[in-house]
Amino acid sequence: MMATNLLLIVDMQEGFRYRGNVKLTPRINRLIKGFEGGKAFCCFFDRKGSRFEKELKWSKFQKASSQKLLKEVNQAGLKVFRHSGYSILTKELLSFIGRSKPSSIYLCGIYSNVSISKAALDLFDRGIDVKVIADATASDNGKAGHSHAITTLVHALGRKNVVKTSEVI
Repeated sequence: MMATNLLLIVDMQEGFRYRGNVKLTPRINRLIKGFEGGKAFCCFFDRKGSRFEKELKWSKFQKASSQKLLKEVNQAGLKVFRHSGYSILTKELLSFIGRSKPSSIYLCGIYSNVSISKAALDLFDRGIDVKVIADATASDNGKAGHSHAITTLVHALGRKNVVKTSEVI
C-alpha cells in the first residue's frame, strides 16, 4: 500500500471523553472524509500492573468500555493501532508506516500536551516528516495547556509542521 500521506487520529476514546475532545469530533470527521491518503486510529489501552496503575493509580483503560472510540467519531472501517504507553509508535504501527511509506504523517486528536506532542517528537526523531493539525487537537488542561503545547511544537518541529485543517483538506 502506497499512501502519499498518513493521518493518525490519536486517543479519541470513550475513556478520554470530555467536552474538549467531543468538540473536536466534527473537525476529525471532516478530516477522515476529506484527507487524501491513509488513515488510522491510535488507541490507548492499559495492562494490569502497568506503571499507569502503579504510579498514577489509573486503571480505567483496562476496561473495554474506556478503550472504545468516541461514538461521535466516524470510524469508517479504519485500522486501529493499540498502544499501552505514552508512545503510539508500537512495532505494529512502525511496520505499517514502513510498508506504506507515507511522505508525511499528520496527527490529530487528544492530548496535544501529552500524546500528540510525544508522537510528533518520536516521529521527528525517527526522521519522519510529521505535521500536527493544531485546530484538530485539544488538551484536557484547557486552552492554556493546548496553546502551550502548540507553541512548544512550533519551536520543536518548525512552524511549517504545525498546520490547520484548512491547509490539509
